[in-house]
Amino acid sequence: MEKLPPRFLRLTDKHIISQKFNKLCLLAEELELQIMIDCGRMFIKDFTTGEELSVIDCDSDDNCIESFPPVTDFYIRKDNPAYIKEYKIQEDKRLAEREAKQNELNAKKAQEDCIRKAKQESSIQEKEKQILATLKAKYE
Repeated sequence: MEKLPPRFLRLTDKHIISQKFNKLCLLAEELELQIMIDCGRMFIKDFTTGEELSVIDCDSDDNCIESFPPVTDFYIRKDNPAYIKEYKIQEDKRLAEREAKQNELNAKKAQEDCIRKAKQESSIQEKEKQILATLKAKYE
């Protein structure tokens, strides 16, 4: 069987496509941007602000953009700080309510355990009294 030539060839830095891509990388570095595509979702990370923004396909139901530059209409979406603030407030309230309910249940359970333990001790004392009374009656 004849040996096949390599499946892929590595482009040199002098190749026109390598040069174009290097220019694109330098421009992104100059603009302090990073473009990421993950599972069909495109994100832009802005290193000056630290924000990570989503690039959304206007025409698609799943909002996926799978190529760069996008070939369809798109918009850039960022998190709404007002929403995040309100969501955090509501989440903190829910957490506080959940903790209050859990504390209430724990207190109720502790109280029930105390009552049950007291009843058990009382029952044991009653049995001991009966045994003592039986023994007392037997030896008198």
